[in-house]
Amino acid sequence: MKKILVIAVAALISLPCISFAGPTANFDQIDFSAYQLLYSINAGVDNTDLAGVGVTSSVYSDGSEYVYAYQLFNQSDVTLENFVVPDFPGIIQGSLAYTTMALPFEFDSNIDVVPFYAEVAAGDSVQFEFNSAFAFSDLAPGTTSAVLLVKSTDEWTTRQAIVQNGETGTVDVVAAVPEPTSIALLSFGTLVLTRRRK
Repeated sequence: MKKILVIAVAALISLPCISFAGPTANFDQIDFSAYQLLYSINAGVDNTDLAGVGVTSSVYSDGSEYVYAYQLFNQSDVTLENFVVPDFPGIIQGSLAYTTMALPFEFDSNIDVVPFYAEVAAGDSVQFEFNSAFAFSDLAPGTTSAVLLVKSTDEWTTRQAIVQNGETGTVDVVAAVPEPTSIALLSFGTLVLTRRRK
């Protein structure tokens, strides 16, 4: 019996460390000087449905693709959980990322938090998730996120994104133009999500 126990313990010790493997946002030291700034929105903490939550968003282009960039500011008294841009067409595969370096002037370089998780969900919704279980991705009160990045082949417009911190609110951002058949559904989807979170 002791011999079996020793073998089992030795086997456990020899196992490699297991790390989280999933669609986490990748770090991307993007060269913004290669792109032209087309438009920017600074939706401060007084311009969202959720008191104390602000978002700066910008769109850039090099003539062949668009880079959409977002930064979140949490001056509320609760932790921010999610940032979602519904129906985001033309997403370039593998382009969801974040950056903390060489930021354009419209973004805050005093960054506290990077996203825990990023994915393109059903309906081509872009979602960045922050997680209070991990200090590096806890978008707690008084913190600022890294600049979140999405690359797309589709042109831009101004529309609403969704922010969640236990409640659900919306904020004006720049994002790719949604498909015409999806525009009418965006308001309905936001309404359903709002009711579901209450």
